[in-house]
Amino acid sequence: MSEVLESRIEATGPETTVRVPAHRIDLDWACPASETFRKIPRAPFEAVRMEYDRALQANNQLVDYPYVGESVDLYRRRLATALMPHAVTYPAMKLEKINGKLFRDIEQTVLKEAIEKPARDGRLVEIKLKDRSGRAYSEYEGSMGCWLNQFKGPVMASPILVPGGARRSPPMA
Repeated sequence: MSEVLESRIEATGPETTVRVPAHRIDLDWACPASETFRKIPRAPFEAVRMEYDRALQANNQLVDYPYVGESVDLYRRRLATALMPHAVTYPAMKLEKINGKLFRDIEQTVLKEAIEKPARDGRLVEIKLKDRSGRAYSEYEGSMGCWLNQFKGPVMASPILVPGGARRSPPMA
């Protein structure tokens, strides 16, 4: 198990559930046989991936492995750039040259709006996760009305008792 997951388990205690992405980084890089990448720590990239996992799954985006020689900051900026089309506040732009504090503000907004996109589109999407024992489970993001509306019945008016006699409630729209 990676250092990131072990630290999260230690921080939360044995009785709580730790959310683990269903498609976390199992290999060091895209090519497990490459000796170039074996010396580079995987934990910082895995932490970035865990942060972006829910937004990427909600928008049906695949998570890329880090590129050769890519830093953690550039990996974070590349994933944020991939989510830019799903945000409404900022137009799609390149984030490589934006300074740190401004980038963090843009990144938080883009992540929040990317997770909200299924609700804006009236969809309900499945987010696959694993608990600490490795069992897969699903959570859902988006509009619950897209599948619950089929179970709703017609709006019915009922009599209301008011001092002075029974009256019908006004029709509901």
